[in-house]
Amino acid sequence: TSMPNGVADEFPANDTIVKNYFACQNVLAGTYTIDPMIPTGGANFKYFSDAIGTLSNCGINGNTIFNIVPGTYDTLLSIPVIPGANSTANVTFQSSTGNANDVKIRNEANSANNNYVFDLNGTKFFNIRNLSIQATNNNFANCIKLRNNCKNILIENNIVSGVAANNVNDDLNLINSNTNSSDTSIIIRNNILN
Repeated sequence: TSMPNGVADEFPANDTIVKNYFACQNVLAGTYTIDPMIPTGGANFKYFSDAIGTLSNCGINGNTIFNIVPGTYDTLLSIPVIPGANSTANVTFQSSTGNANDVKIRNEANSANNNYVFDLNGTKFFNIRNLSIQATNNNFANCIKLRNNCKNILIENNIVSGVAANNVNDDLNLINSNTNSSDTSIIIRNNILN
């Protein structure tokens, strides 16, 4: 790279190509836990990012359930298209106890870029069940954002909490579907909306 195209390379620091690889032991199917007290391995994921990375890179070939252990989690969960998700292979994020009060997932967004707790981005066949979902910023407080044509989403038995709004504001929605998105088969039932 010292003489590309017959002339001196003015920027040799940019001559490196980087490629990231994700090693998959298996395609996911079955029941897993998300427990920050146990390292990722076997049927446990220590971090949400480990579980979501495995879902998006390796995919699923059957119903896949993530039981989240009780606790309060300050995090952003961006769920992309999941390879293999279909009507017989759904993904579920749920409280391990079945009690929404036991698992609190929250975010205090500071801009429109991170204004969500769950960001469903083209996601299909995904269930959110028995969780407390909290957006806590006074200016950016979307709890669940749907965009890029989500399909077959179930939001059930959750406690979804935002902040009080005095006027119509797209930055303060409990559940927000982008106006340019053709989301279909979205079921929202038996939730407490605060």
